[in-house]
Amino acid sequence: MLAVSAAVNASASALKLSGIGEAVLWLSFGLVGVVVAWHQPRNPMGWVLLGVTFFFALDAAASGYAIVDYRQHGGHLPLGWLAVLLSPSWAPAIVLAGLSLLLFPDGRIPSGRWKPVLWAYLAVGLVWLTGAFAISLGTVLGHHVSIDATGGLTSLDNPRGSSAWFNVVQAVFFPTVAVCWLTWLAGKIVTYRRSTGERRLQLKWLISGAAVFIAAGIALVSLDSRPAGWVSLTRWPRSGRSRCR
Repeated sequence: MLAVSAAVNASASALKLSGIGEAVLWLSFGLVGVVVAWHQPRNPMGWVLLGVTFFFALDAAASGYAIVDYRQHGGHLPLGWLAVLLSPSWAPAIVLAGLSLLLFPDGRIPSGRWKPVLWAYLAVGLVWLTGAFAISLGTVLGHHVSIDATGGLTSLDNPRGSSAWFNVVQAVFFPTVAVCWLTWLAGKIVTYRRSTGERRLQLKWLISGAAVFIAAGIALVSLDSRPAGWVSLTRWPRSGRSRCR
């Protein structure tokens, strides 16, 4: 699943992936989540993967409505404010996608030396997604909503003024994610070298897909030359659409 997601995502950046391709990308998480939740309902992995798809679907619906309301009807449609509040739903989706890696394969909280990695990831992720929703709420309450061509808030694309602090949060969040993922990957490689049989085969495919997934995420953030480059990762599902304002 991770290998397919990473491959499709790379194609999205290079070939301007269509909306259908984007749906396939994130539905891959949901399909795997359904299988795991159906056969092992007590395994948190299934519900985490379903959460990824749910929040990206919520993001797509909210952003689409925000475009129709604020860019085409001047903000006069009902519940447009709710669409703005829900538009940063990509934030919990990304946090859950990273969490699915750290909880693989049985959904249990890692023991020993891995616990600090998990808690550090969750703490920084919580601050990041809370910040995204806080800025959205402030934008709605301040009645200065500005929606870009992808349905995202311009105040999140390039935080300025009272929202400039979010740049610092993102500057901490993404490197922390990278360190956590790379630390996890190194640990899985050590486990792979010591494993045998079916377990070794499972780890082989997981590590291959995860390595591509992690490398693609780090590259997208690192190579983005815009001042708001950290937000590039949050726009994976919309990478093929115009960002013209």
